[in-house]
Amino acid sequence: MDMDRIKEWMKVAQQYQGGDFWNRVFEQQGEEQPFQPFDQSDWTKDEPTSDIPKTDIYLTNTHVVVFIEVPGLKKEDIRLVGSGTELYVTIHVRPPVDPEQVILVQGERSFGEYSRRIELPEFIDASSLRTSLENGVMVLSYNRSQETLRDIVIE
Repeated sequence: MDMDRIKEWMKVAQQYQGGDFWNRVFEQQGEEQPFQPFDQSDWTKDEPTSDIPKTDIYLTNTHVVVFIEVPGLKKEDIRLVGSGTELYVTIHVRPPVDPEQVILVQGERSFGEYSRRIELPEFIDASSLRTSLENGVMVLSYNRSQETLRDIVIE
């Protein structure tokens, strides 16, 4: 391609791109740093979420059973509060190292406090409530209501 054709092509392209498009294309970029660590300020999350921790709820003939994923947490990092048919779960996930002492190279896990309200299928029976924590799963169970339907007298 000869130089006249290149200039003609650049002139047409300039009309469509406008401004100083070609100057920006050919500008020298500053020296790039070969390694950029992740922003560690995102290591904590304070906003409530609707799906953390993950849960499954089952009904048996006699019990309501709730499984709550809490991998790597100790019971001291978990708070449960129940009222009626609502279970409130708050977990505090801590980074395994002090973020001030290391450079994060790859970050896929989230840290901080998470809260969730879980609607249960039946009222919580506090007298039969049992919890256990094993292998990163908290299991909460309580007796199902044994009440049967009764006729209501209209006065």
